Amino acid sequence: MAEFTYQTRRKLTETWLSQLKTKAGHLSAREQKMLPELSYYIIPQDVCTLMRQLLNSGKYKTLSELYRKQFPNLVDVCVRKAWQEDFYYALDQMNSYQMTAGWFRRSLRSESYAPFVEQSIQLLRAFARLDFYDAELADVMTGNLTPELYDHARNEYFACSDILAAQIDRHDARTLQAVRDILFGESNTLMLSREMILGIVKSKCDELYEALGKFLLAARLQEGARQAVCETMDAGRPQAFLHLFSVIEDNNLIRYSSVKRAVSTWIGIFDEKSIDRISDKLLRLMGQCLRDDAFVQEQLTSNDAVAISCALWAKGFYNAQDAIHAILALIQNGTRQQKMTASYFNLSLQDPHLQMQAAKEVIRSCPEDLELVACFLPGFLASANSQFHDLARGVNSFRLQDDRIRMPIHLPPETFFQNEEEAAAFYHILRNLLNRIPKKGLTLSPCIFPWHQVSMSQSDVALRLCLIAWMLQEDALLDEAAELIPLVGQGESSYYGASRPAVARVLLYRPATETRRKALFELLHNAEEGTNRIAHQLVEDMQLTPADYRAIEENLKYKKGRAQTLALLKGQDKKDLTACIGRLLATKSEECHMGALDLALQLKKEDAASFAVILPGLRAFAESSDSDPTGREKVLLQELLDAESEAQDILNTPGYGLYDVEKEWILPPVTVNANDASRLFTSGEEACVRVLTKLDALIAANRERAYTTAWNEDLLLGSKLERIRYTYNDPEARPLDAYPFRELWEQFYEQEIRTPQLMIEVELYRQCLAQQTLYTKHTALYKKVFGSGLFKKPPFSSLSVRLAYSPQVTTVLTTLFQQYVPQSLMSSFGLCGIARLLAVLDTSNDLFSVQEKSWNGVVETYTRRAVELPVFSSLCRWITQAGREDWPDSFALRFRLQLHYNKQKAREKSRCAYNSQNSYLQLSDCVQCYVRGLWDKDLFYKAVFTFFRLGALLEPVSTVEQKGAVTSRRARPQALNAFFGLNVLKPVDGKYHFDTIGAEMPEMVFAHTLYQETLPMVLAVELKRGEQPTPFSPEINHIQAIYGIDYMIQILTALGKDPLARGCGYSYSSSNTDRKTVLSHLLKVSLPKPEETAADLKKALQGTDITKKRLVELAMYAQQWIPLLEEYLALPGFASACYYFMAHTSELYDEQVLSIIARYTPLSPEELKDGAFDIHWFFEAYGKLGEKNFKLLYDAAKYSSYGIAHSRARKYADAALGKVNPDALMEEIGQKRNKDLLMSLGLLPLSDDKKQREAEMLLRYHFIQKYKKESRQFGAQRRASEGRAVEIALRNLSVNAGFTDVTRLVLRMEGQLARQSAQYFDWQPAGDIELMIDVDVNGRSALKCRKGGKLLKSVPTRYKKEETVLHLQAVNKQLKEQYSRTRQMMEQAMEDRTAFEVWEYLEMYQNPVARPITERLVVRTITEEPAAQTLSPAESPANAPTLGFLTADGIVDLAGAIHPVDPEDQILIAHPFDLYRSGRWHEYQKLLFEKQLKQPFKQVFRELYVKLDEELEKEASMLFSGNQIQPQKTVGALRSRRWVADYEDGLQKIYYKENIVACIYAMADWFSPSDVEAPTLEYVVFTDRKTGEALKIKEIPDIIYSEVMRDVDLAVSVAHAGGVDPETSHSTIEMRKAIAACSRSLFRTKNVRLEGNHAIIDGKLGQYTVHLGSGVVHQIGNAMLFVVPVHSQHRGRIFLPFVDDDPKTAEILSKILLFAEDTRIKDPNILRQIQ
Repeated sequence: MAEFTYQTRRKLTETWLSQLKTKAGHLSAREQKMLPELSYYIIPQDVCTLMRQLLNSGKYKTLSELYRKQFPNLVDVCVRKAWQEDFYYALDQMNSYQMTAGWFRRSLRSESYAPFVEQSIQLLRAFARLDFYDAELADVMTGNLTPELYDHARNEYFACSDILAAQIDRHDARTLQAVRDILFGESNTLMLSREMILGIVKSKCDELYEALGKFLLAARLQEGARQAVCETMDAGRPQAFLHLFSVIEDNNLIRYSSVKRAVSTWIGIFDEKSIDRISDKLLRLMGQCLRDDAFVQEQLTSNDAVAISCALWAKGFYNAQDAIHAILALIQNGTRQQKMTASYFNLSLQDPHLQMQAAKEVIRSCPEDLELVACFLPGFLASANSQFHDLARGVNSFRLQDDRIRMPIHLPPETFFQNEEEAAAFYHILRNLLNRIPKKGLTLSPCIFPWHQVSMSQSDVALRLCLIAWMLQEDALLDEAAELIPLVGQGESSYYGASRPAVARVLLYRPATETRRKALFELLHNAEEGTNRIAHQLVEDMQLTPADYRAIEENLKYKKGRAQTLALLKGQDKKDLTACIGRLLATKSEECHMGALDLALQLKKEDAASFAVILPGLRAFAESSDSDPTGREKVLLQELLDAESEAQDILNTPGYGLYDVEKEWILPPVTVNANDASRLFTSGEEACVRVLTKLDALIAANRERAYTTAWNEDLLLGSKLERIRYTYNDPEARPLDAYPFRELWEQFYEQEIRTPQLMIEVELYRQCLAQQTLYTKHTALYKKVFGSGLFKKPPFSSLSVRLAYSPQVTTVLTTLFQQYVPQSLMSSFGLCGIARLLAVLDTSNDLFSVQEKSWNGVVETYTRRAVELPVFSSLCRWITQAGREDWPDSFALRFRLQLHYNKQKAREKSRCAYNSQNSYLQLSDCVQCYVRGLWDKDLFYKAVFTFFRLGALLEPVSTVEQKGAVTSRRARPQALNAFFGLNVLKPVDGKYHFDTIGAEMPEMVFAHTLYQETLPMVLAVELKRGEQPTPFSPEINHIQAIYGIDYMIQILTALGKDPLARGCGYSYSSSNTDRKTVLSHLLKVSLPKPEETAADLKKALQGTDITKKRLVELAMYAQQWIPLLEEYLALPGFASACYYFMAHTSELYDEQVLSIIARYTPLSPEELKDGAFDIHWFFEAYGKLGEKNFKLLYDAAKYSSYGIAHSRARKYADAALGKVNPDALMEEIGQKRNKDLLMSLGLLPLSDDKKQREAEMLLRYHFIQKYKKESRQFGAQRRASEGRAVEIALRNLSVNAGFTDVTRLVLRMEGQLARQSAQYFDWQPAGDIELMIDVDVNGRSALKCRKGGKLLKSVPTRYKKEETVLHLQAVNKQLKEQYSRTRQMMEQAMEDRTAFEVWEYLEMYQNPVARPITERLVVRTITEEPAAQTLSPAESPANAPTLGFLTADGIVDLAGAIHPVDPEDQILIAHPFDLYRSGRWHEYQKLLFEKQLKQPFKQVFRELYVKLDEELEKEASMLFSGNQIQPQKTVGALRSRRWVADYEDGLQKIYYKENIVACIYAMADWFSPSDVEAPTLEYVVFTDRKTGEALKIKEIPDIIYSEVMRDVDLAVSVAHAGGVDPETSHSTIEMRKAIAACSRSLFRTKNVRLEGNHAIIDGKLGQYTVHLGSGVVHQIGNAMLFVVPVHSQHRGRIFLPFVDDDPKTAEILSKILLFAEDTRIKDPNILRQIQ
C-alpha cells in the first residue's frame, strides 16, 4: 500500500474526528473530552479520576452500569444501536483481564473495575472508529474495505481487542470465521496483529485458545510471531493463559529468548541481565503454583525468595486481593526474609490502594525494623509527590512554578485511610521513625534479589508526613510539617526534585499561624532554586504586616534570593520602607548594608521626598568611623550622595542617550511589482505532477541498482537514497556529487524539468504535498496572493499525487533544486511573492490557531504566522539570502514584515515545544543600512533596541576588539556572521586576526565605534548597580573583552568580598542576572591594555581595599592578568605556580594557556589531563614561592576550574609535600575509590633510608595493583577509567622514585615480591605440620602441606586459622596475582613494543614466577625497521634483527647458535609480525612442537592480520563488516583487551604512546541487550588521539593493525549472534551467493534473483533485498525491516547443500526463503513493517 502515506492517513483521521465532533455537538464538556483525539493515546485524566471514584465508592458496581447512567448520550454518539450490547458486554468482562500494564506489568487481576477505566474509553473510541469505517469488525480484519480505509486500519492504532472478544463470546459467525482464516489461511493479507491475539485471549473460546497454541508451535523460526503471542497471552483471561502456558511447558519453548523475556515480565523476578537464569525448573514451579493452591501455601512457608515470589504471583494471577491477604499473613507471622520478599511483590502491583494495605501493616506492626519499613515504604502513599503537585496546581495545569498561586485543594483522609484517627496514628508512627533514620538515609543493595535495591531517606518520610498533615488540617500538625519542608527533596536531582516546591506551595499557602509564616520566610533564602522561587511567589500573594516585613529583612543576611527579597521589601509603604533602610544600615552586616543601599537607589529614582528623609542617615553612614564603608558600599554611596548620578541619568534618558526614539524609519523603495505574483506559477500543477510521477517511475525502474554509502553500507536505490561522499569541505563540489547515480539525475533534469522555473515550482509543490493539511486549510490566502482575475485560483489545487518512493523523490528533487536553481531566480521569485503577501496581509489572515492536546488531556492553543505556511516560508528564506543587487528590496520587505508582526505580539501565543522563526531581519541588515548611508547611528541603535537585544550587538563588537590571534572558541563565529554577514570574516589557520583589518572594511570601523560608545555606557550602569538587575544585566554575558586596569579595579571593588562566580566566562549562554555572576563575567573577560605596566597597576590599587589574596584569586580566575600580577607582587615563580594548578586539573583550556604550560613541562596536555604529574616543575615553583605564598595560590586554586577539577592539583601538592598520612590516604582510597587520590599516592615522599625506601615503594606498588584488580567488578567504562588511573599512579610513583619509566619500576617491584617470598619456598613448621609454597615449571604457585614427611591433600581444618598458615596462604595468593600480572605485562609489552635491557630481562629469570613466562618467549634485538615484506632467510639484510631465546650467554636462534649481546643492549619481545617478516615463522612454530615448549600466552601461534592492499588508502577497514554481534557479549569479550564502550564513539581502544584511537562501529547500543535483530558490525576506523582526524590504514603501525583486527575477530567469534561466523570477505559473499543459487532450485523458488551483494526477492506483498554479507533486509520503497532472530542454539539446522554448516549463512538463507513466501509470514512485527 505504498500509495498511502502518513499524510493520507492523517487526513482520513481528521475527517473522522470532524464528523464525530459535528455529531457530538450536544454532549457535555466532560463527555466531549472522552471523544477520540488525533493522538490516540491521550486519555482525559480528570474524567478517569471521577470514574474511579464512582466505582470505588460503590455507587456503581460495573462499568456498564456507570456508562448507562452517566454517559448514555455519549454511547449513542460513538456506538451504533446494533453494537451497544457488545459494548456493554465488553465493559463487564474487563475485570477478568490483567489489571496492570506497561513494561513493568505483572500478570495480576482484580475484581474491581477501577483499573480499567482508561481501557473503557479506548473501547468507546474503537466503536466510534468502526462506525466511521461503516463496516463490521470482520470486514476490517479480512480487508473487506476500500484500500484506503484498510490501510488506515492497519497502520493507525486501533484498540479493537475488546470488541473482538465480545463478538467471539457472543458467537458472531463472521468474526469467528475471520479469526480462523487469519490463523490458518495461506494469505497473510488477513493480518495477524497483537489486537487479534489480545481478542482471542480475552474471549471465552477454548477452540481459539487451542488454535493459538498450535500457531505458537508453528512459529518455528519466526521469533517475532512467538514473541507477539507470549508478550500478549497474560493480558486476557486466566483460562487462555493456562492453556498457552501448558503449550510452552509441554514443548519446552522456554529455550527461546522471546519466551524467557515474557516469563520475566509475567513474574518479574529477573531482570534483563539475568534472563538466561530463567529455566524449565522455574517454569514448572510457576505452573504448579497456578494449578495447586496447597503447593502455593507450602511455598509461602519457605524462605526461598523465588518460591515465595512465585506463590504470591500465582495468587495475584487470579485475584490480587488474595495476594495481599497472603502478604499480610506473612507480615504478621512470617520470617524477616519472607516479609522482605513480599515487599518486592508488593511494589509490582501498580495499584496504590493494594500496595497501601501491606505497607500500612508493616509500618503499624514493625516500625522498629528500619530495613523492613524501607522495603515497604514506597507502597505507602506512593503517589505523595504527584498528590502535592495536583493539590497545588489543579488537575488541568501542567506547570507548577509558572502558574498563578491558587488555593490548594483539600484532600480527605478517607482517600488513603479508614478515618482521621488512623491517619493521625500513622502520622505519629512516621514522626518517630523520622528521628531514627540516618542523615544520609538507608540503602539496601542488593535487596532480596541481586538486581533489586531499596532506599529510604528522611525526605521520603518527611514528604508523607506533610501529606498526612494536610489531610488532617490540624494547626499543630501543619506547623510541625511546615518545619519539615527543608527535608523534603534532599538528595533528589533538580529534574525530579520538584517535591519541595510543591509541598511548600500547599502547606504554606497564606499561612495562618506564626510558625508557618516563619517557615515560609525562612524558605526565602532556601538554596533550592524552585523552592526559593515558590516561596517568593507565596509571600507576594500574602497580605504582609509590618512584623512580616521585619522578618523578611532577616533574609538579606544570606546570599540566596536577595534580589527577590528586596523586591518584596519595596512593597512597603514609603514610611515603613525608610524605616527599614535605617534598620538595615544600623546592623553590622555588610550584606544588610548593601540591601539598604539598593533600596535607597530605588527610592532616589522613584520618590524624591522619601529619599530626602533617608539622606541624612546615608551621609552619616558614609562618614561614620564605626561603619567604615567597604569599597563596594562606597560605590553605591557615591551614586546616592552625588547630586548627579551617571547610571541613573543613562537609564532615565529615552534611548539611553544613544538615539532619538521619535525618529522615523527610512526604508529603500521597493522596486518589485507585487501584482506579478499571479504570474509566478507558469508551468501549472500538471507539470509538477508529471515530474514527480516520472521521477518516481525512474526510481522504480532503477530500484535494484546498488551503491555504497559514504559510511560503507551497501544499499539499493529502491531501499534508500543516501550520500556516497561528504562534500561539506569541498568548495568545488556540486550538490549532486554527494549522491549516487549523478548522471541519472542530471539526465532526468535535462529531459523532464529543463528549466529552473519549473524546478522551483516542482519544489514548492513537493513542500505543499508534504504539508497538505496546512496548505488546504489556508487556500483563501494562497488565492489572494497568487490568484488573478475574478475567479482566483491557488497555485495548486488537488495535491493528489501518491508516490511509492517518496523519500528518494524528496532527496533527488531537493538536490536538483540546490544544483540548478540560481540564487537570483530564487530571490526574484521570493521578492515578488512576499511583496504580494504583505499587500494582502492583515489581522484576519496573518496568524492562525493550532490546537493540540498534551499527554494529560489538556488542550493547548497557540498561534503560528502565515509566513510559516508552505511556499511562504520558502519565499521568506530565499529573500533573506538575496544578493547585493536585490538587498534593498529584500530588506524593505523583511523590515515591513518584521514591523507588522512586532505589532501583533499581544495577539500571538507561543508554545514551549514549538520554535517558530520570529525574526526576519538580521543585525547585518542594520549594519548595511548604516554603511550604505541609508541610516544614521540614531536609526541603527533604534533598530537594535527594537528588533534585537543589546547583547546581539555587544557580542560581535566586543569580539573584534580582541588583540592578536584569536581562536574560534573565543571568536564567536555565529555572532560575527550576524554582524558582518555569513563567512565575511574567516579564520586563517584556525585563528582570527581582527586587529589587522582596517579602513578597507567599513563594517569593522563601525564595529569599533559601536564598542567605544556602548561598552562605557553599559559598564557605567552595571558597575554601580545594587542587587536588582538593570536593563543591561541580561546582556552582560555577551561581552567578550574589556580592556584596562581601571575597569578591572572597579569590578573587584564592586564585588567586595563576594566569592567569584565559577562557571561563568566563556559560556555560550547565561540567563543569570544576579550581581555576583554579572560582575564575575566582566572580570573574566577583562584584559590589561598592551601598554599597561605593573606601575600602572600599583597606582590604580592605591586607596582601594583590594587585598593580595584577592589579586591571587584574580590570577587564577582570569589568566590574562598573571604576567602583570607577577611583576606587581614581585613573586618569582608566581606564574609557574599558577600554571601548575591549571595544568594539573582536568579542565580544558584554550591554546594560549596550553602553549604557556608547555614551557614549564614536557608532559602533553593529554597526559596532564589524565593525571600525570611533573614533580620537578612542582618543587621548582614551590621553592621559589615559599610555603606562605604557595598557600595563597593553593586556596585560590578553586577559581582555576568550573567544578572540583582543581582538587586534583591540591591533592598532588599535599602528597608531594608530605602533608598526607600514607595509611590514612590508602584507607580513604579503599573506601571512596577516588582516582585523584590514587594517582597522588605515588607522589608521597620516600624515605632516605634505602631499605625503608624499597619497602615503601613495594607497599604502594602492591596497593595500586590491588586497586586495579578490584576494578574488575565494575562496568567497562569505569574499569577503563580506573585502569588509566592505575597507569598514571604507577607513572607518578616511578618518577618520584627516580626510574626512567614505569616498566623499570614494575620489574623492580615484582623482583622484590619474589625475593620476599623466597623463604617460603622451603618447608616452614606450623605445629606438627609443615608448609611450603611450590612454584611449578609453568610459574604457577601452590601451597603444599606435609605431616611426618607425607604430603597431605590440603591443610587440615584445625590449622587453617593459625597465623603461619594464614600468612602462607596470603603469600601464595600474592604469587598467583604476580603470575597473572607478569603474564599480562609481557603480552602487553609485546603489543606495545616495550624495550628491555638485556640485564633486566635476565634478572627476571631469578624470579621463579616470572622465569617460566619470560624464558619461553622469542625475543629480538632492536635494529632499524626493515620494510614490511616477507623475507626468506637467504634474503635477510645485514641489519636484520637477531631472533631467538635469551640466555645468560646470549640469544639462541633456531639452529642453536648463540649470538652474544651486551647487558645494556635493548631487546623486544617478538611479535608474530617480526617472525612473519623474517620468513621463519613456521620454523619457530615447528620448534615449539619439537621441544614441547608451552608459552604463557599466544606468541608464536598468535593470529596475525596483514593489511589488505585494497584497504591501504582507505580510512576504514571493512574486514569484518556485516557480522552480527551481541553488544554486551562483545563488550565483555574485549574488556580485558583494553577496549571501552563509549556512548558516542562505539567501542574504542586507545594507544597513548602512538596517539592512535581504534574504534569499532556498529548499529548497536553497547550498554543494553538487543531485543530485536542483532546489530551488524559496520567498520573499524583509526583516528589521531589529539586531532580526532581519521588515519589511513597504511599509516597505522602493522602490529597495532594486527592486534586490533585480532580483537575484532575475537568479538565476532565469541559474541556473534548466531555462533562462530567466518569473516564476511568478498569470497564469503560469493560463497553465499553460490549457496543461494543452488537453493533456489532445491526449494523451487522462482522469485529470487542474485545481483551484486544482494538477493532480490519479488514477493507478493512487496519487493525485498537481503544483503549477503550482513543479512540486513530492506523492502524496496520502504525502510529496513527488523527481523527478530532465533539464535542458533534455539533452532534446527537449515540444510546447506555441499558445504559445512555456517550459522550466518543459514540465517541469510532462511531470510531469503521467508520473504520469498511472504504471504505465509505470520510474524506481526514483520507484517507491520511491510508496506
